[in-house]
Amino acid sequence: MIYNHWQRLGRVFSLDECIQKDKFHYSHTQCPFYLNEDNEERIYFSSRDKDNISRIFYIKIIAHDQSINLIDKKIHGPIINKGEFTEFDSDGVMISWILKNDNDYMLYYVGWKITQKFPYQNSIGLSISKNGLNNFKKFSNKPIISKNKHDKFFTGTSCVIKFKNIFFNYYMSCNNWVTNPENSRKEPIYFLKVATSKNGINWDVINKVVIPLKKDWGGVSKASVINIQDKLHMWFSYRGKFDYRSDKKQSYKIGYATSINGYDWDIKDFKLHSHEDNNGDDFMQAYPHVFKKGNKLFMLYNGNEFGKTGVYLAKSDIELS
Repeated sequence: MIYNHWQRLGRVFSLDECIQKDKFHYSHTQCPFYLNEDNEERIYFSSRDKDNISRIFYIKIIAHDQSINLIDKKIHGPIINKGEFTEFDSDGVMISWILKNDNDYMLYYVGWKITQKFPYQNSIGLSISKNGLNNFKKFSNKPIISKNKHDKFFTGTSCVIKFKNIFFNYYMSCNNWVTNPENSRKEPIYFLKVATSKNGINWDVINKVVIPLKKDWGGVSKASVINIQDKLHMWFSYRGKFDYRSDKKQSYKIGYATSINGYDWDIKDFKLHSHEDNNGDDFMQAYPHVFKKGNKLFMLYNGNEFGKTGVYLAKSDIELS
């Protein structure tokens, strides 16, 4: 079965719906992640302060067939804060994925650090909660996957899934920076690779590209992978090389691929049908997270301006068998 046709259901959350904005969640609801544990539904996301430093928060919600309702309009957190000045996440943290492994909850995140030579450098960090979902502590003040001989400039968003007794991490790998000839702005070039692990902590970086760049692409990021009847399905973000902030044709869109072994992926066509125009996601659709509820597949994603307009919901046209 191919799950490549989806229906937009509209915006389900933005900071404007909060009881009160504070200094830590001033703008953006970036990289939404749905979690349902012990009959409590949450959406995790990253928000920025006035200095553009991101931290990780969550809201409590109830997901319905066509919509999502907020329970108390309260933002909880930050559950993970930025690191110290010398650490890899000193300029912000952004959620990627949460995986339950036995009794532990493992939260994989992106650590941001501003550099002098390039605009920034990202690395992959890990935070673990051993007592429910409310006690995340950083595993280390060092990243679990950082730049290396294969990932020359930085690593980014992770999606971690256990498949055939192996942990697979589908992560962003930056291998170059290029300069836009129109405005001299440096832009990173990245795609998706896979690393493997026996425990979800120590990773073998095998230099295997799973979603390469097409001719007109400049970046691929934020995989979301689900196992359906022993076949893996992935949704991801892709963009053009330049002007993706200002040119709709170059801005982030959502792609789709499938795999039967976790290593080799076939990119399929993908269609996100519009239910209404210009609702804050007409220019950009980015950072998908696909989840199952009942016999249906839903997708959270960000709209325009990298999540500044809020979190949006879509539903697959095909129900799970």
